[in-house]
Amino acid sequence: MTQAEIITIGTELLLGEILDTNTRYLARQLRHLGVDLFRATSIGDNPLRIAEMIRESLSRAEIVITTGGLGPTIDDPTRNAAAIAFNVEMDFHADLWKEIYRKFQVRGAIPSDNNQKQAFLPANAVAIHNPVGTAPAFYIAEQKKLLVCLPGVPAEMETIFHYEVIPLLRGYFELHQLIKTRVIRTSGIGESVVDARIADLETSSNPTVGLSAHPGCVDIRITAKANSSQEADRMIDVVEQKIISLLQPHIYGFDQDTLLEKVIELAAKHGTSITLFVFCAINELVLFPNHTNNNVFEVKKLDRPYTPQQELKLESRALLFAVNIYYQDDIATLVMFFTSPQKHAEVKKLFNNASPQLQKWMENTCLDFIRRKLSEVENGE
Repeated sequence: MTQAEIITIGTELLLGEILDTNTRYLARQLRHLGVDLFRATSIGDNPLRIAEMIRESLSRAEIVITTGGLGPTIDDPTRNAAAIAFNVEMDFHADLWKEIYRKFQVRGAIPSDNNQKQAFLPANAVAIHNPVGTAPAFYIAEQKKLLVCLPGVPAEMETIFHYEVIPLLRGYFELHQLIKTRVIRTSGIGESVVDARIADLETSSNPTVGLSAHPGCVDIRITAKANSSQEADRMIDVVEQKIISLLQPHIYGFDQDTLLEKVIELAAKHGTSITLFVFCAINELVLFPNHTNNNVFEVKKLDRPYTPQQELKLESRALLFAVNIYYQDDIATLVMFFTSPQKHAEVKKLFNNASPQLQKWMENTCLDFIRRKLSEVENGE
C-alpha cells in the first residue's frame, strides 16, 4: 500500500491570503493513481521548519509532494529546506540556468541576479522540466522514498504533475491500482442516525464508508481501491445497494447532485412548478436569494405570516409551499406548509438563531420538505 503526504508551503496560506487549491488537485490525482493520502499540511516560509516537516513526512509515507517556495526571492525556501532535510549541499546547474535565461529572452526580458537561485538544487536532486514557468521542479529518491517539489502556481504545478510526475510515480512505485469514490447524498436525517443504521458498513476496509455532515444533509462516501475502474465500480455497487435499502426515503441524489437541483428536477418531471411563500421575522435572513426568478422554483416574500386560509395567487400548474420564520430567546422557529386540493401538511422545526449557518439549515430543511411532498404526490399519497 503506497502512502503519500502533501506539504503546501507559503506563509500567505497560513495568513488566509490565498486559497489552497493545490491540495485538492493533488489529492484527486493521487486517488486516481491508487495512492493513499493520509496527511496534508500547510507550513510557512521557514526552511528549518519545512525541513523538519519533510523528514517527518518521509518517515511515514513513501511519497511526499511539496508545492510552493521555488521562486527566486528570499522567501522561497523549499530548495534549501530539502537540502537541509537530506543533509546535502546545494549544487548549481548550468543547464538549468541556460534554460531559465532563454525563457526570459523569449519574453524580451533579462533575468535579474536572484533568478540564478532557481538553478540551484540539492546535490541529490533530479530536475523536473517546467514547460510553463521559470522555476524548475525537482525530485529526490532515497531508500525507496520519493520527495517531489513542485511550484505553487496552480497552472505550473498541475502541468508538471500531469506530464512529468504521474509517469515518475507509476514507474517508481509500479502503481497499478486506482481509487474510486461515490457519494450518496441524504437529507432530513441526522448524522448520528445515519451512523447507527450503517455502522456495520463503516467498519469495512475496502470499500471504506465515511460520513460528512452539512446543514440539514449528510453525505455518505464509499471509496474502493481496485485494479480497474470496473472492479471498483462493482465493489462500490454492492455497498451502495445496502445503504439504499437502509436509507431509501432520505436519499435524494449522488455525487455532484444538489438538493435544489433535485427539487427542480422532480417538479419539472411532473409538469408542475413550485411557489414558496416566505414570511421571515429575522430581518437579516433571506432564504434562496438567488432563486427568486426561476421558472420552476419561485420564491415570494410575505409581509405577514402565512395561514392555510390565505388565498395566494398561483400559476395554474404551481404547487403552494409556505414558511413562517420567527425567533425568540435565540431560538428560530421554522414552520413549513404544503397545501394542495387533496391534502394539507404542516411541520415545525427549531434552530439555534445564533448559528452562522442558520440560512443554509433552513434552506435545506425547506428543500427536504418540498422534496418529500413532491415524492408523495408522485406516489399518489
